This record gives sequence, structure tokens and C-alpha cells, in this order.
Amino acid sequence: MRLLLKNNIMKMLDLMEHVQGIVSQQWENRDESQLFEWLTQLQESAMEIGKAVEAREQTDKGLICLLEEYCELLYLLSQTMENGKDADILTADCGRKLEEIRRHVKQTDVQIKIAFFPYKYSMWDSLESIWKAAGKDKRCECQVIPVPYYDKGEDGKLEGMHYEGGSFPEEIHILDYHNYSIEVENPDIVYIHNPYDEYNQVTCIHPAFFMENLKKWGAVMVYVPYYMASACSKFETLGIGYRTKGAVQSDYVVLQSDKLKTAYEYSGIDGKKILVTGSPKIDKICELKELGRKGKEEWQPVIKDRKVLLFCSSINDLLSDDNWIFQTNTVIDRILSDQSLALIWRPHPLLLQTLRMMKKDWMEEYQIIYEKVQKAENGIVDENGDSGESLTASDGMIGDFSSLVLQYTFLEKPALLLRGNSKGRKHQVFCDFYSHYFVSEGTTVEDFIQMIKDGKDEKKEERMRFARASIVNPDGTCGVRTHEAVIKKICYWE
Repeated sequence: MRLLLKNNIMKMLDLMEHVQGIVSQQWENRDESQLFEWLTQLQESAMEIGKAVEAREQTDKGLICLLEEYCELLYLLSQTMENGKDADILTADCGRKLEEIRRHVKQTDVQIKIAFFPYKYSMWDSLESIWKAAGKDKRCECQVIPVPYYDKGEDGKLEGMHYEGGSFPEEIHILDYHNYSIEVENPDIVYIHNPYDEYNQVTCIHPAFFMENLKKWGAVMVYVPYYMASACSKFETLGIGYRTKGAVQSDYVVLQSDKLKTAYEYSGIDGKKILVTGSPKIDKICELKELGRKGKEEWQPVIKDRKVLLFCSSINDLLSDDNWIFQTNTVIDRILSDQSLALIWRPHPLLLQTLRMMKKDWMEEYQIIYEKVQKAENGIVDENGDSGESLTASDGMIGDFSSLVLQYTFLEKPALLLRGNSKGRKHQVFCDFYSHYFVSEGTTVEDFIQMIKDGKDEKKEERMRFARASIVNPDGTCGVRTHEAVIKKICYWE
């Protein structure tokens, strides 16, 4: 029996048991007001359950038979109440039959259809471990439907459409969004990682996959942030920062730490729907560590016998730093000038769209930098959807703050942050990365490069102690625990 149907039947039976209790109490008190209305309601509810089962399932003859027997008892009860004979016995019989129906439905195997709606493959790691956990659950049928998205022009109009379904590995069976009908498929649970719909300034997913369209057929919606959160100075500065459409409209929100839950609650999100089970992005890192991957095969001529530095460029610093182009060029030139080093430059997946929309004056200089790295003997531009190859192939990271810094922390490798400082640990910390190295605290790019060359990382032990203590389930079990938590919430009768 499908989960949505079983859930609805169990809720209907809860209500029917309540009404059955009223009937018993009123008859015991010989209060005949509304008795026949209650009996009619019970009979109609039983018939409604039968129709729903026959319409949506292969007929459960056992359940249909029990419902018919219950309706017959209700009819007999209504007849006996008119003459007062044997009504006590029949009232008890009705109660026992209803309990028999409940046991039958409860013991019926449940089938759970779960649909995942990623939009960018680079953000799939925020859902992947949950998908894997659900795929191992014999009760579950999993669907992955990558949804198309559009760039947004300056006037907010939707422009060029992108679809990244072809970027997903072959082992992930993809359903083409052209042929997918949520009304027909009627999933029990939907997972999303884009909380914005029409409210993102840079991109917008296809309106057909807005949250209200995914939910309107009764599915339970679970929102898992595509990013990891780091910290804030104090909750008062958040305003409604975490009150996104996804957090508001979803039935459950998956978060990485109790402190982040407090921040969401401060932003007005109901804490009862928050599941603190960790971040699937850390699960991905744990998997990469176990696999021991060392970068793409085609990169090997570039990175072999060299120390590899990963340079990440984020959107936040692009928008907030007027010297961003100069600093980006300076760091890249320094690494490329040393043939004992290899550079992997990874711009944020939406960096180019953001430049075109908000920093047009920098486009020419950006293109020069881009081509320089591409042509360099020891340079790689990584625009792959999967960041794992860059993370595992590198010996150290330099860059602006982003979720990648937090993931990199759990690879037990050092990073140099071009902005910020370790004083943030005194604030509200959602994931502790403050035992990395900071330019503002005296570690220069030159110092960090030498440290990587020498294979040194004096803060490693301290960094891992703080990091692991700051989030839950940093051992790679978030996906399993999230799946279990969601199923437990929904299958409340178990």
C-alpha cells in the first residue's frame, strides 16, 4: 500500500475511533441526540476508505471485506438502537471490528515513492547520501528528476535555459522532466535543495517545479540546504535570513547543527519541523576519503610530482570586494609562476552568470585570467559539477569563504582564507572552521605555499577537534539518519 494512502487511512481511522467512542458513550448514557448522524458518518467514512483503496491500489480483498463487515454492523446497530435490543453488544462489536481494520492496515506493507528534485549537479552532494540511504530501503522507490533552470536578466526576466541531467553519473537513473508528471507519479516524499523558486536574483528553476506544484498532490516536502552554514556574529543580525520559501513551505528542514536550528527558529521557522541530522555534504567528503581519489585522469600530467593548490572563487566575495579581480589575478600568478606547484582554479558554478548580471565591467579582465589558467602548463580550470576531484587532488586550499572550505575541513587538509579571522569562534558557530589559516592573522599567501611545500599543518589536530564538535554526525551517517528520521515522522503508526 502506498504511503500517502496508508497515512490517509490511518488518520481517517483515528477520527473514526474517536467517533465510535462518542457513539458508545452516548448510547451508554441513553443520549440519542445525533447518534444516527454519527453512525451515518462512520459508514460514509468506511465507504470512502474502500473507494480510495480500490481506486489507487490493487484491490486489498481482506480490507474491503472487513470494511463491508463493519458497515453491516453499523447498519444493524442503527436498527437495534430503535428498539433498544442488543445495541450494547453491537456497539462493542463495531469497536472490535474497527480495531481489526486498524490492525490490518497497520500490518500492510507500505510502499514509499521518493522523488528528488536537484537542479545543479554541483549541488547534488546535498542530497546524494539521502538518496543512497533511501535506495537501500526495500520499502522505497526512488526517483531523481533534475529540473531545468534559467538565468535571470537585469529586469528579472528568464533568459537562457540550462539542464544538467546529462551531468549525473550513469548509476543514477534519471527521469526526464519532459515526461515526468507529478500528478501521475504522486510521490509520497519530495526532496529539494533550492529554497528560492522565483526569489533568486541570479537563477530561477522552471516554474513547473516550484514548491507549490510539487506539494499540491499531497507529498511531504523535505528541504535540505545546498550549502553548509558557518557562523553569524549574533542571531539579531540574521533578521529573516533563513526564512526562505523552502524553509517556510517545506514540512521538514534538514540542518547540520543545533546552533543552526536555533538560528532558523530565530528567523521564524517552526522548530518542530527541523531535523538536526547533519549535512549530506560531509557524507560526501567521508566517502571521498574512503575512496582515496586523487583527481581526474586527464589532470595527472599537470598535477603529477607537484604540490597542488586549489583556489576557490566565491560569489559573496565577488560582490563585496572591489579588489576581487586584482586579488584573484595576484594569487593565480603567484602559483603559476612556480613550476613545482599546480593550480586548480574552481570558480563558483554561478560566478560567470553573476558577473554578467552584476559586474559587467569585470568581464574582460575575468576572461583574460580564465584563458591564462587554461593555457598554463601547470594550471587547471575546474568547472565540473562534482567538486570532489578538486578537493581530493589538492594539498591545500586558498580562497574566499564558501561551503567548500567547510567540506575541505573534514578532508583534514589546510586552507588559507583571504578574508575573515578566527575571532568568529566567539560568535554563533554552525560549523567551526576557525583553525584554518587567515591572511588577516599574519599568514601570507607566500607563507601558506611554503607550508604546503614542506608538508606542514600545525593546526590540524586543533582544527579537527573543533570542527567535529560543531556539527552532528560528522562520521558520514547524515544520509541514513535523515532518511530514518523522515520515515519515522511520516510512518507515525510504526
